[in-house]
Amino acid sequence: RAEVVISNDEIAYPAVARTDVLLAMTPKAVADYLPKARPRSVVIVDSTHVAQTPATEAVVYTIPLTSIAKDLGAEISVNIVALAAVVALSGVVSPEALESAALSKLPARSHDLNRRALLAGWEAALTAFAAGTAGAAPSPELQER
Repeated sequence: RAEVVISNDEIAYPAVARTDVLLAMTPKAVADYLPKARPRSVVIVDSTHVAQTPATEAVVYTIPLTSIAKDLGAEISVNIVALAAVVALSGVVSPEALESAALSKLPARSHDLNRRALLAGWEAALTAFAAGTAGAAPSPELQER
């Protein structure tokens, strides 16, 4: 479990009580954290490992994140695939900022794989959005495509 609090204002308490964006990669994560998702929040579920998602007022996107990483030839890249999907569907940062930040922290020898993982995650988010979750509100960058 990892929590990130993002705000333009001072953050008085760094823990998340109700999520605006949730990435759930296991059935246990869905069971434990989906009840904390705000209505209309973005929930991304790794359908490689999670067969069913309980009813919720959140907007749920099912994306086979781990399968996508395996198809790239490196299951370890699932974190980058997932990060790209989160950014695409939430709009928390621009795709350019994501790529710049991610690659600046990774060894140069892995840049090609991680660029492909970012693109694959982004495209999977586009596909999930296009598949139609009624009333979903993706990031402005996603809406422009």
